[in-house]
Amino acid sequence: MKKRTFFLLSAVILGVLSLSAQRKRIVRPALPKPTLTECIARYDFTTAAQILHEMAVKAAPLTRRDSLLVEARKMERAADFLSNTERVVFIDSVVVDKVQLLSVLRLSTDAGRLVSTASLFRSDPMRGIQLGVGTYINPLETAAISSLSAPGGTLRLQSAYRSANGWEKPRPLEGIDSTFAQADMPYLLSDGTTLYFAAEGPESVGGYDIFVTRYNPETRQYVRPANIGMPFNSPANDYLYLIDEGSGMGYFATDRRQPVGKVCLYTFLPNTERNVYDVASMPTDSLLRAAQISCIADTQVGHERDINEAQVRRKALQNSSISDFADFRFVLNDERVCTNLADFQNDQARKQALVWYKQQQQLAQFIKRREALQRDYGEMRTERMAQELRQLEIQIAQLNNQLREMAKAIRKIELQ
Repeated sequence: MKKRTFFLLSAVILGVLSLSAQRKRIVRPALPKPTLTECIARYDFTTAAQILHEMAVKAAPLTRRDSLLVEARKMERAADFLSNTERVVFIDSVVVDKVQLLSVLRLSTDAGRLVSTASLFRSDPMRGIQLGVGTYINPLETAAISSLSAPGGTLRLQSAYRSANGWEKPRPLEGIDSTFAQADMPYLLSDGTTLYFAAEGPESVGGYDIFVTRYNPETRQYVRPANIGMPFNSPANDYLYLIDEGSGMGYFATDRRQPVGKVCLYTFLPNTERNVYDVASMPTDSLLRAAQISCIADTQVGHERDINEAQVRRKALQNSSISDFADFRFVLNDERVCTNLADFQNDQARKQALVWYKQQQQLAQFIKRREALQRDYGEMRTERMAQELRQLEIQIAQLNNQLREMAKAIRKIELQ
């Protein structure tokens, strides 16, 4: 009996040892390392910087190595921005076509205007002079800051003043050098010194970033621009930042998480001073959500009253927008014609009608410019005039098509 028990016990022990040995021999596959793209997408900028440094060490051409090191420094800067993310209360957001961004904005009268650069200045492809997207015009309509390129150069911010004969020749803003490439969408605060704009370059996180600078009257130039950080800047393109002090609201546009050709326009409550999140007492996931603007409802907790007041101010601003224009007329059908924004019953149709009207105004400007150019061309035919006429014809045709499609969409929304 004892011998039998001994054999059974031995068999059990051997079985256990055999199973243990098998388990030890099991080699679990190592988890794949995250790619550079994955790290950037999830805002793991520290790991992204490490990957770029490793790539730079292995890079053969010196120019390739230098470019990788520049990108690594961008990621290190992004990691610093993440840990200093500003607390911002976002009111709401709307996705619009990128080409319609300027048409959607409705600012108070003392905030100036953002208009298409093409409506003020002419491009000259033969000389390599190109136009940016947006131009800021001050409330008095006496000065403008535009995005224009010098012959063969990148877009730079330039100022121009209006005289009795029209806009004078633009001049580059001193202090904002070519480091800030393709600078565009400028906006000057009511203090006349604080300037926001979008630009690419080594000091951006990725694509276009928003920068701020201030004019120094002693040196007669702008101080070196600074990146405004997160949540406004991201690895995507962040195009526009402005504060309408008259309405107490800010506007910010980005293409993050948007399909090609679309941008998301956010409305937010401007801070009187920069207030950042306490990273030490904040979960990492919450910080990432704030930096990425993943959920604007997260930012609204405890600020409901301020948001409601801002929405009331904005509604009053929108309601006054078309009542100021006596020529507004939108035919819905044989029985209904809208001559005011208030005539629309659907909120979405009302918003789209405002965009439609501003597009109509832009079309009228293009047609007026074409007529004047045709008169000049009849007296003095130049290749530059011919090129601009061709460009205007294309823009007018495109706007007409957009307006027709927009009108169909408005009727469908309002009459459904």
